[in-house]
Amino acid sequence: MSLTELIREAAEHHTDPRDIAAEVARQTPDQEVRDYYASALIGTVRRELSKYRNIAMDNVFDPKPETKRVRSAKLEQRRDWWADMCRSKLHVAGTWKLLGDCGLEDLTAAIVERREDAEQSLARADQYEALRGLLRSHKVRTVDRLPRSAVSGLFGGSKAA
Repeated sequence: MSLTELIREAAEHHTDPRDIAAEVARQTPDQEVRDYYASALIGTVRRELSKYRNIAMDNVFDPKPETKRVRSAKLEQRRDWWADMCRSKLHVAGTWKLLGDCGLEDLTAAIVERREDAEQSLARADQYEALRGLLRSHKVRTVDRLPRSAVSGLFGGSKAA
């Protein structure tokens, strides 16, 4: 069974991601632990790379001393904010590159990707806002109490369902 399948199975029985992770860990065969661990780390690594890049970008566009991350004097001697920025890693058009190696097409692709991600997040926020309004208008406390007909257009469901 793949890591994704284990997660989906555990999610059928648990709500909290910590409980799901614990169940997946419990069910992971010993011989698969390293492969699953490497697979699971991808998201964490991406988030950390984004944090690092965002810190570097914040320092480029707002290089006030109070906004810079505190580093050791030794590390500060070897690096500066521009070098940090250029060494930051960026996901561009299905691959990873150093920001310093990016050209016009790379940056254009990065802009498009991030704007699409932002639009999807905003659209999801709009759906949650609509659900909140429906809770109020139908005078119910939880989403599962809403009539299906009230939410069918919100998530692309069929009104006949």
